[in-house]
Amino acid sequence: MGGTPGVELQGVAALRRAAPVVVPTSKECKDSQAVAIFHSPRFPSSEQPMRVIATLTAEPGPSELSLLDPDGNRVTPPAKLYGGPPYGTVVTVDGPKDGLWTAVYGDGERSLACLKIRVRRDPSNGGERTSQTVWEPRRRWGESAENLYAIFVESLFDYPLEDDVTWKNMHSVVQDKERNLLYDHLGFGEDNELKMEPDCADLPYLLRAYFAWKMGLPYGYRRCSRGKAGKPPRCDEVLSSLSERESPEEVEGFSRFANRHVRNAVHSASGRTAPDDDETDFYPVALDRKGLKPGTLYADPYGHLLTIAGWAPQTFEHYGVLMAVDAQPDGTIGRRRFWRGSFLFTPDTTDVGAGFKAFRPVVVDPATNGLVAMTNAEINQNGEFAPFSRQQYEGSADDFYDGVESLINPRPLDPVAVQRSLVDALDESVARRVNSVDNGEQYMAEHDNSPIEMPTGYSIFETAGPWEDFSTPSRDMRLLISIDTVLQFAQSVRRAPQRFGLEEADVEPIVAEVEGWLAAELGKRTFTYTLSNGTPKTLTLQDLVERSAALEMAYHPNDCAEVRWGAPEGSEEMKTCLRRAPEEHHRQMETVRAWFHDRKRPPR
Repeated sequence: MGGTPGVELQGVAALRRAAPVVVPTSKECKDSQAVAIFHSPRFPSSEQPMRVIATLTAEPGPSELSLLDPDGNRVTPPAKLYGGPPYGTVVTVDGPKDGLWTAVYGDGERSLACLKIRVRRDPSNGGERTSQTVWEPRRRWGESAENLYAIFVESLFDYPLEDDVTWKNMHSVVQDKERNLLYDHLGFGEDNELKMEPDCADLPYLLRAYFAWKMGLPYGYRRCSRGKAGKPPRCDEVLSSLSERESPEEVEGFSRFANRHVRNAVHSASGRTAPDDDETDFYPVALDRKGLKPGTLYADPYGHLLTIAGWAPQTFEHYGVLMAVDAQPDGTIGRRRFWRGSFLFTPDTTDVGAGFKAFRPVVVDPATNGLVAMTNAEINQNGEFAPFSRQQYEGSADDFYDGVESLINPRPLDPVAVQRSLVDALDESVARRVNSVDNGEQYMAEHDNSPIEMPTGYSIFETAGPWEDFSTPSRDMRLLISIDTVLQFAQSVRRAPQRFGLEEADVEPIVAEVEGWLAAELGKRTFTYTLSNGTPKTLTLQDLVERSAALEMAYHPNDCAEVRWGAPEGSEEMKTCLRRAPEEHHRQMETVRAWFHDRKRPPR
């Protein structure tokens, strides 16, 4: 039928089966930045599985990744597809025969990429390290490396949408040998030794550092200020992986670099720098699929950082989803759908630069052999990276959300289906809060209910220690915004009926249908938390909506679980409460309650 279907039709169009790709001559066997082939581990051997990964910037159409073993026999293992864009195809060969393999990607006579791969008889890690740096670059960042990073991140978090998956830490994520495309890539058994427990600010940095370490890519980061009203955060010079390694052991050297140096330098303000500032770790990208690929950062105005993990295309039966991952102060990692309740945004850049941002590429400076970061202008001149763009800040917040939603669901939507997606997202947010409150209750029980010190003013959102780990002011602010988003969706149908393919005469009947569905659904959806006496208590989402005012004062871990879930004073539910925060703390909470009531944190 000609052409590729494009991202708009990914969920509904089917491609014909690819013809067996013709293997080019050895002289013509090569790949490119736009269509590249990688293998893992770095030094394949016949004693361990070998992954072969093809990455593409543009949609390839019908195609296959085929292998030839050293005897010339064609091997076409089952393929796992990712993206896009970018697009990825991954095949795995268990115990490959030693010798020279050929990997070729294409369709019939149309060979797009080819790579020769030497498989050793015995495992090898490439010999002893002589460098004194954490690691030396052996590759450069470019189109193919960025594409591989996107596929790597997507694969790590590739679970069914309906699975509410969480991880206690990052090392449990990368120790999944099925989903980690770079598992034991260096041949040191490195993934079984690593310990990484990033919080929300650390996770994007450590994902990128881990990938760069494995692939031998340059890595840089900066120390930044936190900013204040009228002054977005500013950053210092680039610190890098060329710093001195603090251990003779490869894995320990990386672990100390990541867990001590990187984690101690970066924080929640590192991602919300001003859009035009070149001295930053991230730069804003356009609201298109090339810009919003897996691995891209999202920084909300208050410092919470998320990383795009993948896209689920819109189908005839299901709405599309943009999925991200984030970490909590206690190290827990989970997935979040894109919606107003999780992705807070303002186009105003007076105090902060929020929104979607890519890692700023770092390159080797030939003059000094040190690492330098590319400027916004250099990125756009280079052409191998997602372009720098101010698009996100050129309209209103509604324009921003409408723009992203049009990428997630490029075809007109059923309004009830969208309302359902918002309730699904609220449901997931509540489930995560259940875990968070439970973690706080466990901590209090293990510490004889000793009161946790409460910071004052804005510091309730940004501090360290048990308050950061077990209080929920930021989460509760997002939860309140989530509730508002669910309740106000019908008004957005009135505001932009064209997005739903509605004629003027159809708007009010559809709005009434949406409101009726929502009223019924909120009463059906339930969640369960544990009362102070250990018995379960089940509430509906409608109960939670009705307790919105109480949730403005429900983030203190010194309060019992009943208070944390807004139980009315004097109710049967409240009778089991055994613990309250000090009255002085409640008075402090009252002084900042307007922030939660108005759903607006002040500038730092």
